[in-house]
Amino acid sequence: MKVRDFEMKRFIIFGIVFILVVFWEGWGLVFFVDKAKEKLIDETFEVFDQAIRQDKSQRGEGFLNAFSSGVKHTRVPSKSIKITTEEGITEMKKEKKDISYEEGKYINDHLYLLTKNPINVVRLDSIFKELLKEDNLPGETAIVYTTNGVSEYSVSDSAFYKDAIALDLVSIGNFIKLQGYVKYRTWDIWRNVPHRWALIIIGLLVLILVGGYTFLNWRKWKVFSQLKYIEKCSPSDKCIKENLFFNETTRELRYNENWISLTKRSAELLAYLFKGEDWFQTYEDIKKDVWGNGDTSNDAVRNAVNRLNNELEGSGLYVEKLTKKGLRICVCSYN
Repeated sequence: MKVRDFEMKRFIIFGIVFILVVFWEGWGLVFFVDKAKEKLIDETFEVFDQAIRQDKSQRGEGFLNAFSSGVKHTRVPSKSIKITTEEGITEMKKEKKDISYEEGKYINDHLYLLTKNPINVVRLDSIFKELLKEDNLPGETAIVYTTNGVSEYSVSDSAFYKDAIALDLVSIGNFIKLQGYVKYRTWDIWRNVPHRWALIIIGLLVLILVGGYTFLNWRKWKVFSQLKYIEKCSPSDKCIKENLFFNETTRELRYNENWISLTKRSAELLAYLFKGEDWFQTYEDIKKDVWGNGDTSNDAVRNAVNRLNNELEGSGLYVEKLTKKGLRICVCSYN
């Protein structure tokens, strides 16, 4: 008894361990995939910024060389800064921190090109896509370009923007806003997961070991449970099928841990049916051997069968009435 209880406890423990291992493996994969996705997005944003700068350089050829820009920058607290272009003086609200000369010139160049050679969002998207391919990041891209409250889209399909990943908004001097979008295949994200094959192999090995050991303990526990049940049965119990025993003397059926007590007539009828080939007996033999009278009415036999089936409910057995032939014990298919 103690051995069986120990086996049961060990089965439960390893079952819990198996569930925890599955949870840990799943959590680990989700964690590393999220990290890989974050890294991929950061790399993509860097490429997007590079594409913006490359596009500015290409648009500025022939314009910026002849353009002299100056940024009046001071560290004296003020609410705005002024950028001077050929078009005049533009005043911008100052950010929380001072901007450097390089940043000011970058903004100034964009504002100058806004009137001379503005951004073509489709061309910028092509540059973005090409740079991604060079970095072995073949994602689908799109860009939304907004200036003076008007937005232009490099991809006309609005559904793409809902499914794609939105990169951080690039705001140039509060006048130009560029929003990049990218969509990667699952494999593109998965291949950036660090040590992905090691994680899979280790996870599978642990699952096989723990799962296999748990299964073996479950089988062992099931065998012990069967032996434990058989020990409860007396030598006079007849084994009908697995976990189903009938004792003609005590008129009891035992199914798993359920005991079913039968009335005298029901027990006699059931015992007689068990003696027949394939558990079948003719009506004539039943009337003669069970009732002891071949003139017993069919109604009496049918009523007895109905009572027996009611008593057998839940036992896994029932008595089938074969018209003009006899009775047969059947095993319920769901058992």
